[in-house]
Amino acid sequence: MPSKKPRLATYTEQIIIDKLQFIADFEKRSASKQLEYIVENYITDFESKYGELVVGENSSITLAKPKAVKGKSSGSKIS
Repeated sequence: MPSKKPRLATYTEQIIIDKLQFIADFEKRSASKQLEYIVENYITDFESKYGELVVGENSSITLAKPKAVKGKSSGSKIS
């Protein structure tokens, strides 16, 4: 059954795709699910380091409680 989730496409080297597929097979996931897993973990790591990302109106993303990070400005916004 087709997914109703939004689609994300990227261009990369064939060796990256081959290695990703190997890891996905090893973990008994599809390559798509493996990428989703990797991205979810990256977001979790980012939030633990910098603070929770909150989705606001118009799908804008802000840091709920920006953490002070040396050399970085707080209050970053991603649109």
